[in-house]
Amino acid sequence: MTDTADAKQLLRAQLRARLATVTPELAAAWSEQACQRIESAPAFGAARAVMLFVPMSARAEVDLRPLATRARHAGKTIALPRVDWQSRTLSPRIVRDLADDLEPDTAARGAAAGLLHPRERCPAINPANLELVLVPGLGFDSEGGRIGHGAGFYDRFLAHPALRAAAWGVGFECQVLPAAGRLPREPHDRSLDALVTESRLMMFGSGQAEPRGGG
Repeated sequence: MTDTADAKQLLRAQLRARLATVTPELAAAWSEQACQRIESAPAFGAARAVMLFVPMSARAEVDLRPLATRARHAGKTIALPRVDWQSRTLSPRIVRDLADDLEPDTAARGAAAGLLHPRERCPAINPANLELVLVPGLGFDSEGGRIGHGAGFYDRFLAHPALRAAAWGVGFECQVLPAAGRLPREPHDRSLDALVTESRLMMFGSGQAEPRGGG
């Protein structure tokens, strides 16, 4: 392994230990707070086509399904990723009804077992037509860095040549490194444009950070 790969492996173990302390009750409360922060952001309000994600049942992840439902009712085009495990790629599919358009991913194994994703019948959307992508992760830093679980699905998707959408990381505050911490980077890693937790919305680059705290 390279030094960067070793550092990532160690960080993943530390971050998984942190997430193991998050109860379902906390995850539900924090998820709604994160959804409200996203929903109140002007950039989200202006976006007409948004890609979200469904949490893995075996992991503590932000549940964006309430946000997806409200955004759909507000007239936005909502996409969710369909996973192709053979090619290890994500295909954004348009979802109109979360209750009817999702099915268990039978190919998923391990911690991903039970993952819901769009049915094959759900139409694909060209990544070029997405205006905002909400990205899960195992850990984040305050400079736009993100580390995933190691499969590389989102790394490949965010590098898609047609994708011009802003990429916002979404996670819990316990997944964010302290201000002085920085995640190890590799040349192919794309920086996030923003990070949302239950406590704050932080814009990177020319954006401004929202103060921590509040509801």
